[in-house]
Amino acid sequence: MSMPVFAKALGITRQRLGSYEYGRAPLRYSLGKRIGELFDINQRWLATGQPPKRYYIDPHTILEGGIPSRALFSEGYDYIKPYIEHYLAKVCKALGVPLESVDTASAGYAVPPEGMPLDKGLQFLLSSLVGLDLRWLPDELRYDYFKRIAVESRKFMAESEERIAELKRQERLAQSVAKETGKKVLHDVSTIGNTPDMKSKMQTLRERLKRATKERGSKAELARHLGVALPKVSAWLAGSIDPNGETTLRLVEWVERRE
Repeated sequence: MSMPVFAKALGITRQRLGSYEYGRAPLRYSLGKRIGELFDINQRWLATGQPPKRYYIDPHTILEGGIPSRALFSEGYDYIKPYIEHYLAKVCKALGVPLESVDTASAGYAVPPEGMPLDKGLQFLLSSLVGLDLRWLPDELRYDYFKRIAVESRKFMAESEERIAELKRQERLAQSVAKETGKKVLHDVSTIGNTPDMKSKMQTLRERLKRATKERGSKAELARHLGVALPKVSAWLAGSIDPNGETTLRLVEWVERRE
């Protein structure tokens, strides 16, 4: 961001901003707070020059109530420092990084609360990103900003249509296997035959497949459906080898259609 735009956003002249930047004038707490809020800059960095540079932490109004109106930012920071340091410690724990690496790890996003489900966490991060942009984006550009988001969103959905359909198909198949085994099955079921219980379930599936392939030509049909050689299907049915996780899901789908 250019200096004139930065100064305009803060409501001060470019010359005054330059005096703060080069240390010719002390930064007051009120202006430092505005800089932090508008540009998502952390108070610790503003007061001491120590990381992280991002992001702004909204202090409790009770903590700020004792700060003199003309206090320098470094003086005002002493009032809120315990709260800021405590909050940053939680951020470091959530990201699993030291303070020096918070900027890189968070990339300027707010950190989702601990324990938040994945889908809610992604919504939280998206909201944080958009909110961060809107803090400094001029009103004249906000409509274009949202229009660009809408265009890219539709483009992504169109490009991902086949992938979405495939993932939903795999989810349905996983639910089918879960019904068969009486357990919740992970998407990666490559280890399905590793336990005695799973071996039993695989044997049950194998018996169902044998019944479904009694008719002449049905084994060849199954091989074509899976895109494998006929001897491999015979090996699965004989129990000499076990199919991998994805193939197991497709076998369940096929046998259920035959039954």
